[in-house]
Parts: sequence; C-alpha cells; structure tokens
Amino acid sequence: MGPSFHIPLELIPTFLLLAEELNISRCARKLGVSQPALTRQLQTLEEAFGAQLFVRQSRGVALTQTGRSLKKEVLPLYESLQNSVAKIRDTQTKLSGTLTFGCFSEIGTHVISPVLFDFCKINPSLSLDIRYLSESEIILGVAGGQLNLGIASQPPANESVRSYKLMTERIVLVTSAENPNLVKHSKPKFAGFRTHDRLLQGFCKNFPELFPSGSPEITVAVNSHQAMINAVRLLGHYAAMPLHSVNAALREGLVRIAAPQELSNKVYLVMPDSEFPERRTVEVVKFLKSKFKSIEGTG
Repeated sequence: MGPSFHIPLELIPTFLLLAEELNISRCARKLGVSQPALTRQLQTLEEAFGAQLFVRQSRGVALTQTGRSLKKEVLPLYESLQNSVAKIRDTQTKLSGTLTFGCFSEIGTHVISPVLFDFCKINPSLSLDIRYLSESEIILGVAGGQLNLGIASQPPANESVRSYKLMTERIVLVTSAENPNLVKHSKPKFAGFRTHDRLLQGFCKNFPELFPSGSPEITVAVNSHQAMINAVRLLGHYAAMPLHSVNAALREGLVRIAAPQELSNKVYLVMPDSEFPERRTVEVVKFLKSKFKSIEGTG
C-alpha cells in the first residue's frame, strides 16, 4: 500500500465555494467565518494535498493548475453526494400511508375536507380516508386507534384522547326570504337538527327575548343541514345553523338572516393521547391549526 494521508473532507465545500467566488472576503461572508479563519482552512487543505490551490491577485484569488484539476474532479462528486443526501432526506420526510379522519358531515363537507385536500396536494404520497360519523363514534374511533384524528364539539372526557381547540363556528338564525325577522313573527315554526337541536336550544337560553312564548317547538326534524335549508326555504320555518352551512343559500337569496344575534360554537380537534404519535398525524395537526388560526371565527 502507498503512504496514507488525511484529507479534511469537511473543507471541500469551502474549497468549492472559493473556487466559484474567487474572492476571500465574499467567501468568508457566505460561510459566516472570518477571513483569517478561512485562510487557515485553505492552508490546511493545501498542506493535505501537498500543493498550492490558489494564488492571490490584486482583486481576489485565482485557481492554480492543481486547483483547477481538483475542482474538475471533486465538483461532480460533491454534487452527486448532495443529490443522494437530498433523496434520502426526501424519503425520510415524505408523508405516506393513510390518514383516517372522523368528522361531522356538515362541517366536514364545507370546512374540513377542503383543508385536508390542500394538505394532500402538498403530500401526494398520502392517502386520505374521511369518515362522516357521530361525535360518540369519532371519540371511540380515535380512542380505539381506528381513526388518526377527528372533530368534536367539546373536549372529550376520555383519558385516551387529546384535544385542541381548532376553530369557532358562527351560528346564525335563518328563515325564508319572505319571512320577517323572528321577533316579528307571532307563531314561528322551527326546523331542527333532529328532535333536540342543541344550537336552537342555545339561542333560546342565551337570547330569550327572541322566544317570548318559551322554548321553540321543532315541527320539522331532519338529520342534514341541506334538509334544514329546504324546510326553511319551502315551508317558511326558522332554524339555527352554522354560517358555513348556509353561506351559499344566503348568497343566492334563498334564505335570510332572521335575527342579528349570533352564537359561537367551538370545534375541537381530537387525536390519540400517545407519547409518540405518528408523524403524519403530527404534521396534519400543525397544518390544520395554522390554517384555521388565520380564519378564526369565520365559520
């Protein structure tokens, strides 16, 4: 074997940068080191190769013949190494697999799904499974590991589930375009989300002046917001609904706001309470929180 010698490979990027810039002060600035420190690094490299690599000129430095040969040999290898490292990092950072998300159908359709689709555009190797479920099904699914994430109307009392406030919905009272405001209607009829409408009861509790006859009686109970809009529009009923569910009908003039009062309804993001959550779950939580922080309160 021939004589062994040590090449300080950590100085190769320094050599290549100076070979490109041909200016010690500019190169030192880009590296974040002082000029004397850069000079010492070059001296160490030249000693390792046993040859001068640069010569000083009036306006910088120039490569020697050895320096030009070294650059020609090393640059393709260095670029190939950088590409390999980038590919490895990309493999490690690329999100893959399936993200399973439990959601209520209305907020899922109008609000959550579009944001999750944006996340999948950024992470094309990720598959998405959105399931429209009841709140109890979502909590059980998250706790049992069938769901990576879900939506809840309040922090769940389940030790296996962690929750974060995601957004605040605006809840409004709506009626048909022909109807008067609620306080001016002598015998209003109400459409509800099922027979016990939590949002309508919230209006009754917080704004009793809107309901002089007491608790509103639901005469049409349905299980979708679109059906509620139809009852409002075709039967002249009143209903309490999230603004995001009625925005399109409001824009088209099919329904109108029936009272200036509004409610705020908090929406929570729930996930398994794990010490080491899956990275795709962590990343989508960050994405959702950042997205909804910018539109807080808009529904």
